[in-house]
Amino acid sequence: MSVIEKGLHVFSISFKDKSGKEHEIIIGPEKPEDAVKDRRVSYLPKNVHRCRFLLKRAFLLQQFLHSLIGRYCNRLPHADLTLPGGTVFKPESFGSPETALHGGPAASGWDQKTLQRLSPEQLTLFSKSEIETLKNQYGEEAAGVWACESPDGEGGHVGKVRAEVAIAVRDVDGAVGEVTLVYRAKLLSGEESALNLTQVSGCCRIEVASSFKS
Repeated sequence: MSVIEKGLHVFSISFKDKSGKEHEIIIGPEKPEDAVKDRRVSYLPKNVHRCRFLLKRAFLLQQFLHSLIGRYCNRLPHADLTLPGGTVFKPESFGSPETALHGGPAASGWDQKTLQRLSPEQLTLFSKSEIETLKNQYGEEAAGVWACESPDGEGGHVGKVRAEVAIAVRDVDGAVGEVTLVYRAKLLSGEESALNLTQVSGCCRIEVASSFKS
């Protein structure tokens, strides 16, 4: 498995069959440099708004394929929204004038952020023992943690947020393999914030566990 730190983009997942032949199961660019450029621009034709609905959806999905989506995956209305504690925010629009899709514009979307791979000493939302457990289960080189921070006001969202993502991969008897992602986030400033993280995958099912600490 190969991961590009921009957008925590899963660039490659390969496996060997019983005869030893290697197979790639990720759909997407063949070269890493094509995966790290702003695909929101390069993959979106000028006449996309004149395409049929399903074709437009396909182009929008391709922009985010295999990348970390945040602060909020899926769609929010581009309007004043009230959180449970009474905080009002207005997410910036992207995808259409009425909606904020997958974190909003490229300037605020987490698929465009470069995440930092953490050493055990830099972990704040995972304990060293948790990462050691992952490494013991998956192997020393098959597990890691990446982090990013989003400042207050980014994409129209309130509060400063830090997220850490643990990724681990291993072979599984009788199956192609197993990829595990664990998301954790913490509100560093402010009273509350909307958060909904995921990894868009077009090749396999990815199990995601998430938690949010205020």
